[in-house]
Order: sequence, then structure tokens, then C-alpha cells
Amino acid sequence: KDGQSADTDWYLPSQKELDGAYIDGIYNQAGSSFTTSSPFWSSTEYSSDSASAWGEYLNSGNAGYTSKTSSVAVRCVRRD
Repeated sequence: KDGQSADTDWYLPSQKELDGAYIDGIYNQAGSSFTTSSPFWSSTEYSSDSASAWGEYLNSGNAGYTSKTSSVAVRCVRRD
């Protein structure tokens, strides 16, 4: 279909994967869409509260959890 991709290998990365992207220097290697001081959602739920999930700040490597009802950016990735 026009405007739709047939690719089905996209997924929301885990907090560990986002932390790895920070360690690998994604903030300095990517375009302006990654150079933000806002966090990106991960697929990792907060273990003490299933209504919350972890986010990763790619500019600092800090992680934090927040309610899943919060507005937080996402960056999906494709499997190798």
C-alpha cells in the first residue's frame, strides 16, 4: 500500500539498548532528531510499577522512569 512499509522488524528498544546507544555516542553521531534534552521511551517496564516504564536521555546517559501516560518521544529500531 502507498505510504505503508511492509517491514515488520521494527521494535521499541529496551532501556539497556538505549543506554548502549548513548555509550556508543549516538548523540554526537546522529542528526538533530537525537540531539534533544528530552528522554526517549524504552520497552522496559519499571519493576515496582507496571504502569511506569524507563526512559533514556541520549544527551547524558541518564535514565529515569515515569508513568506510561506521559508524553515521551520514541525511537524505534530495526533488528539486524
